[in-house]
Formats: sequence, structure tokens, C-alpha cells
Amino acid sequence: MQGLVARYARWRYERERSVDWQRSQLKTLQRCIAASQSTTFAKDHGLTPKLAVTAYQEQVPLRTYEELYDAYTREAAPHYQGVVTGREVRFLTTSSGTTSGLLKEFPVTWEGIRGSRNAAAHQAFATITKLGHMRPFQRAYLSIADLTPLQDVGGGLMRGAITRILSETTPAIVKRRAVVPECIAESGASDVLDAMIEAALGADLGMLTGMTHWLLEFVERAKVRSGKASMREIWPNLQVVCHGGVPYSVYSEPLEAAFQGGETPFILAESYGASEGVLALGDPMLGGALRLCSQNDIFYEFVPISELGTQKPTRLGVHEVRADEPYAVVVTTPSGLWSHLVGDMVVFLDAELKTLEVRGRLSGSLELWNEHTTETDVDSAFERIRRELGLEARFYHLGPEQYPNDVPRGRYIAVIELEESGGVDAALVARVLDEGLCHINKMYRRLREDGGPLDQPLVHLVDKGFFDTWLDERPGGSFQRKVPRVDGSQRVVQELLAMRQR
Repeated sequence: MQGLVARYARWRYERERSVDWQRSQLKTLQRCIAASQSTTFAKDHGLTPKLAVTAYQEQVPLRTYEELYDAYTREAAPHYQGVVTGREVRFLTTSSGTTSGLLKEFPVTWEGIRGSRNAAAHQAFATITKLGHMRPFQRAYLSIADLTPLQDVGGGLMRGAITRILSETTPAIVKRRAVVPECIAESGASDVLDAMIEAALGADLGMLTGMTHWLLEFVERAKVRSGKASMREIWPNLQVVCHGGVPYSVYSEPLEAAFQGGETPFILAESYGASEGVLALGDPMLGGALRLCSQNDIFYEFVPISELGTQKPTRLGVHEVRADEPYAVVVTTPSGLWSHLVGDMVVFLDAELKTLEVRGRLSGSLELWNEHTTETDVDSAFERIRRELGLEARFYHLGPEQYPNDVPRGRYIAVIELEESGGVDAALVARVLDEGLCHINKMYRRLREDGGPLDQPLVHLVDKGFFDTWLDERPGGSFQRKVPRVDGSQRVVQELLAMRQR
């Protein structure tokens, strides 16, 4: 039986991997248009069922969430059917984004849920193909996800975190294997995590999923609670660990250290998902590289970063992307988002295989002095801190400070929560951070030279739990929360410093 399943999984995996992206994406776009013919959006933009991609791009401009909100969804909320989608809206998923102060609300149709399910199924097929069997999927699984109940907003609509929505709509045959903690949903994230560990210790886990930093916290607490030295000792049959929320490179070393040991290998499966949908999944047959999803009913466009903000930017299809060039991600979804800028920057590593890296948020760069310091630069500088000083940062944020005078000078401020902070010299951390940024970013190095406008960064080391407290005060589900590692607006760093002074 296991061999038969493995052969079927390989057939499904190979079929998906050889997809004709140009043909498939045209069909996806035309399905979205055909299902929304009677909507206000379709009428305003002259959308017809057999519209070509080039015509669609001429008629539908790129929009951020805020621009779509102002033009269409502000007045319609929370009833979006007939306005931006012709399909029945089943749920509303909320997200604060990474840095934006606007609480975002996205409609979710059944077709959107089905797309996420299809993506998850493909990940399972790829994993079974790699393992040669499906035993992890026959055992219990735990999802470190938001347990806050969905809110009834009337008219048959339920609002909540996307992880909760997907959990609620999971097929019963799969859900019966879920480990469900006995806890009050309104409890704090720390208490809920402890309840999850307590429930999981009595289960034969085969799979574990969650945002990366919560998975690492889960590992440490589980070892303490169980008295065991490793995850393999606690759950000998655990093989599949699905993680996401931040690029793998940020936590690669602690992740690999947490999930190793024993004769049974762990498969670390990264995911690149958002409230808009699951966009890419780690392919275990390609060493875990993120590969663009083709099974999620999402139409993609990729805009060269250099052309963002121009009057008529180039909008490339999946089949047109080139390797090693940074793109902004744009999606059209079956839930009513049209040429929507997700806000992320990606680079394709292999244009044929459609493997990619997420290089950070479009808003996540520092530009006050035209230095273009990106999240990737900062992550690399913190890797230098880990390597040279042996310090593991649990969370960190970098923001700019412009001095309050007529001289255009300033510096970066870093707020860092270390795993172990006792006796650490903040000035030494600042020096290594500065050296790392100078090595990575030539413009930053020029700005730091004698007479340049940038001074050495100022580092604030905060106690463990500081960022958890800050996140608790912001909107968004407890286990979907992310610390923005870079924000050029100065807003986040000011919030953090104000909280530190309480």
C-alpha cells in the first residue's frame, strides 16, 4: 500500500513540476474573470471572459491594498460579493501586515480555500515522493496556529486569522489526526503554547507546523517539559516540520540544530504564504528550495523592482521571469484581489524550476540617505554577529534615526532580543553590526566614511519577552505575528523605544 501511494505521489509531483506556466496561468486568469463578470470591478475595467493577459494588464492597474481599499472595498465592507468578486465570500481574514498601521481585511471565497488546500496537497505529494512512504501523514500532527474563535460579523460571514480559517475548513478525515490542546482560546500565546506542548507530549507526532520563531520556542519548552535532550527523543516518529513567516536564512542554523539527530531524517519544509494565499512551498526533492505554487488558482505577475512607481512598469508572467533579478510580487486571486501588490520582493534562483528566495518587504528597506539597506543586508549582518560573537538573536529590528537639526545626519537604531543577553556589551554588538553592513552594502560603507552622514548604529539590548509583549499590543493573530526586521518609516523603532522607556 505504501509503495502504491508513493508511486501515485511521484506521478502527481512530476505532473505539477512539468506544468506549462503560460497556458496554465492564462486559464487561471480567465477563470477569475469569468466568475466575476457581474461585479462592479469587472464592469469598471471592461473585463470579458476570454480577455488576453496583455489586454488585462492594459485595463487593470497595479494596486496596493490601500489603493484597492480606497477605490472599492471601503464602502462595501464587509460584503464584497458583487463588488470585487462574483463568488460567495465565506470568510474575512485579518492581517496587520508587517509594518502598516492599517488593519487589513481580505475576503476569502471557497475557491480561495480550495487553492490553499491544493497547495498543501502538492506539498504532501512532494514529501511522500522524497520519503517513499506516507507514514508521517498517518500519525498525529500539531499546528501551532491561532486558536481564537472566528467572529460572526453577520450575513453568514466569519472573521478571523487565516490559520484559524484554514483549520476550521480542514476536511474531517485530516482534522481527526490533529492534536488539540485543552486551553482557553483567549489565553496569552505563551499559555497556549504550553497547553499545546502538554497535549502533544501524549501523542505520536508525525508532523509539526508553525511560524519559524514559534517552532523554535516550542522546541525549547518541549525539551524542558519532557526532560529529554532533543526533539527526536521526544517524538521518535516526527519527520515533517513545516515552517514559514520569515525567510529560512534568518533561522537556518537554530532550525537545523533543533531538528537533527537519530536515524530518521527530518524534512524541513518552508512555506511562503500570506493572507492572499500560499505562494510558494519548499520542495524536498530540490533540497527544500522554495518553488512557486501552480495549484492555488492564483494568477501571478512580477514587476522589476527598478520599475516600481513608474508610469507603465513591465509586468512579467511566470514564464517570462529571469534568474537573479529582484521582482515585486503581484497576484490576482479567486477571492477578489486584482493585480494586487503583495508587498514582497523575491528573486528567482532558477527561472526554469521557478525556485525563489524571498528577499524581504518592499517597505522593509532604509532609504533616508539613498543607501537601500534591505532586510537581506540586515540578516547577513546579524549572521556575522552570530558567527563572530556567538550571540543568537531571538528577534531584532533596525530603523533609522535622523538627527533633529538642519544637518542631514543620522544613524540606525537596532533593538535586539538575544536568547541569552547577560553580560553582553551593546557597543561591541553595534561595532560588529556596523562592520557587517559596511561589508555587504557599498553605499552604506560610503555613507559611513569620514564626513559621511551616517554614524555607527546604536544598539539597545532588551530582555527576553520584550518583543512578545510588543506584539501582544498590536493587531493580528497570536501565532501569525511577525516582528518586522527593517522599517524605513521610523514608526516601528519609535514604538519600540517608547515601550522600552515605560
